[in-house]
Amino acid sequence: MSSKNLLRRLFSFGRCKKAAVLGVGYQEYQLAQALESDAACKVLFFIDENPWNYRNKMLSGEVRSLSDLEALCVKHGIDSVFYCDEGWLPKLDGLSLPPVQSV
Repeated sequence: MSSKNLLRRLFSFGRCKKAAVLGVGYQEYQLAQALESDAACKVLFFIDENPWNYRNKMLSGEVRSLSDLEALCVKHGIDSVFYCDEGWLPKLDGLSLPPVQSV
């Protein structure tokens, strides 16, 4: 998906200010670049389940664990959570999160 199409699709959800992205792969990296390139969002956190990535920096965000996600959303006022891989959805059951959006 091109960056322009991605941004159009994201903006159909409305603008967000602070975001978290589930995953740290190439697709998630491209998503974060697209979000930040138009100053639509600032990606504060990337969520990953691999402990060796914990607290590493990726673009302007920090890699954190899934167990931190709910608290991070509250503490930092995350407006939206984005994902590229539907494998994350079952892992979010029972969490109180801002809007979770697919790309």
